[in-house]
Amino acid sequence: ARQEAAAARQEAAAPKQQAVVAQQESAALRMNRCSQTTQNEVAIGKVFAAEAGVLDAAVALPALSQDQLNSVTSSVASLLQAWRATWPDVKTLEDAVKAKAGTSNPNEKKHMQPLVMELIEVLGDAVGTKLSIADTHQEGPIDGQGGAIDCSLLWRKGVHHWSYLVCALEFKLKDMLAALGQLITRCRCMFDAQSERTFAFAVGLTCNQLQLYRVQSNPTTGALYVEKTIPLSLEDAQQQMSAEAQGITLLAQVLAAGSNVHGFKPPVVPVDQVVAGRLLCGFQLVRPGSSKVPGATVYKAKWRQVPQQQPPIDSQASSIQGVNTAGIGSEESFGGDTMEVDGSDDEQQASVDDDCIVKVGVTDKEVKLLQQVGHQPHCVRLMAACTLHGNQQQCVILQPCVHVFSTAPDLKTLAKLGSDVASAIAELFEDFGDSPGQRQSATGHPRKFTGTPLYAALCVLDYKPHSVSSDLEALYYSLRHISYGTLPDEGIFQHSSSVTDWALARRGAYTQKQDFGSNEFAEMISSLHKLFWLQPQSGGVEYWYEKGVPVEVSDFKQVCDRFL
Repeated sequence: ARQEAAAARQEAAAPKQQAVVAQQESAALRMNRCSQTTQNEVAIGKVFAAEAGVLDAAVALPALSQDQLNSVTSSVASLLQAWRATWPDVKTLEDAVKAKAGTSNPNEKKHMQPLVMELIEVLGDAVGTKLSIADTHQEGPIDGQGGAIDCSLLWRKGVHHWSYLVCALEFKLKDMLAALGQLITRCRCMFDAQSERTFAFAVGLTCNQLQLYRVQSNPTTGALYVEKTIPLSLEDAQQQMSAEAQGITLLAQVLAAGSNVHGFKPPVVPVDQVVAGRLLCGFQLVRPGSSKVPGATVYKAKWRQVPQQQPPIDSQASSIQGVNTAGIGSEESFGGDTMEVDGSDDEQQASVDDDCIVKVGVTDKEVKLLQQVGHQPHCVRLMAACTLHGNQQQCVILQPCVHVFSTAPDLKTLAKLGSDVASAIAELFEDFGDSPGQRQSATGHPRKFTGTPLYAALCVLDYKPHSVSSDLEALYYSLRHISYGTLPDEGIFQHSSSVTDWALARRGAYTQKQDFGSNEFAEMISSLHKLFWLQPQSGGVEYWYEKGVPVEVSDFKQVCDRFL
């Protein structure tokens, strides 16, 4: 009996042990396998520095001019002198970090981050960089996903989209491998947003070393391949931070290089044009669209009232599927047909200079669905549907949602959100369907993950077809994240870029006993959890997909509607 009890305990503990192992096996450690790459693995290639700081000719960064070298030398010396005014004994970046902390155990974000950013900005000024240097750890994640990059080199100042990211830099006190793991995750998000980009440079920095990576992407399979320099010191022969240190020089070269040298291609955006009597302008490419419609794209823009001196615009009215429509003039002037939504010219219409979202490549069904849910305060509002000048695909202009749910305001609103989105999933799903009730990856590649990893259903992480049930499972994780501010397996998504790791951690975390606490959301979230992670009377936890028990929209809505 004791042996059976011990075996039962060991079996029950196995998933938790697997989750712990998965979290310990970070992407950086898995990369050293150098095996044939798939979409989920990243191989570390040969070190491409024949000598310290000398890159292979095929990937070399342009050398600094003599004027730039002179400027870097004086700027680094001035920075070190400024630090010494506060901490007299400082000779290196590492000295400054410890002195700022007042201890031998500094904090990476409080003490290292501001000093490294100061160094990067000084070097950027010295070489006359044309890239925008942004402290995106302090300012928050780009587009709210992929984690907060410590420092981003952006193509345009103030535009924090993955489609405008030129180069990512990560800082760690000592652990360069951890920096590499995070950089791989950042680069994957960047390549997803910049579909035509084939390579990018990335930089890892510790308190005394720099390592440069060249990350290559296979646009067909999504596989990544990484080359790296040997670690380069940020200190010269006299163990002092100076322009003679190879790491400092290489960092200056990264900042001096043009965006084209980094493999970046500036995004192509629509021209300013009048839509429904308003000026649509200031386009920013956010990302490629996720639908199968060729050329599907998402932009941010401004939708402004046309100035009084603007010549009058001819309009015409017709009806498309019950929606009021209005033409906006000839194609030569600004072009396109416009469908203006009922009520868009009343108090709900965007005010002067309102931000908007422009989605190109949408279907009639999506337009209809947006109309149905647009009156909800937690849904984006459809302002107009049209075709843009030079693009014959249907697009929609959306007013961003009124509420951004980083945290849930109250239980009733959370329940309403869950119920409404579940209904939308049911109606919209067939637009993507390859067969009734399920669809393959939006890319059409059976081994390429699509979606937001943190909220993905376990079966999707295992490369099974998307379905209504898997979308509902993703909605459950979203609602739980809103309610508690975190998920049990969130750590692995921040430190690993391996879909295999994600799937292993998700299974391990959710087959354990869940602690929902005692807040107002606990009963609802617990009830939703049991839809996907079944708890049979015989004990244990079983996953709906593996048991062949799909979750219906009615099941999900029934739980949510109890709390309205």
